[in-house]
Amino acid sequence: LVVTLLVAINAPLGAVALTVVPVLAVFAVRQRRRVRQAQHEARTESGRFAAAAADLVRNIRAVQVFDRSGRAGAVFAGRNTAMRDAAVRAVAVESRWTPVADVVLAVGSGLVLVIGGREVLAGTLRPGELLVVTSYVSALYSPVRGLSRLSGVLAKSTASATRIAEVLHSDERLPVRARALPAPPVRDGVRFDKVRF
Repeated sequence: LVVTLLVAINAPLGAVALTVVPVLAVFAVRQRRRVRQAQHEARTESGRFAAAAADLVRNIRAVQVFDRSGRAGAVFAGRNTAMRDAAVRAVAVESRWTPVADVVLAVGSGLVLVIGGREVLAGTLRPGELLVVTSYVSALYSPVRGLSRLSGVLAKSTASATRIAEVLHSDERLPVRARALPAPPVRDGVRFDKVRF
């Protein structure tokens, strides 16, 4: 509806306003791929961190008994740093996109104002018509801006869904080695012989 009204009032200005939409669409598709990749890496690191933390908590007694707290702390810190770095990279990739969309839309608005202003000065367009055109351009760009931001949310969601699918389809079984010996059956339970602390 807005596009129809915009073109009906002044077709050349309507065409100028619409020229930035394909440019923005190309940027959005390219950026969505980048955001999805960065978010996938962040989700993967987050999963590795959660697995390392769960493993450390589950084995806390063994860590304490064998005085492996230094190694456990190093593992935890390494996973935490990797997760933080991946999350910061993902936020950086996404934050670079927002200004690009705003600049492209601002260029479209600026072009409409410059060309429309020249038409007003030439007498081929009335100032009120230019005001109406700019308000329609603003009404047109508002949902486009929202859709461009939604592109980032969609990329995050896709990365999360991909990560969930990877986790659900992972094979948790340990590989059986070719020369592995079968474990003998346990007879009397576990017995500690000559163990000191």
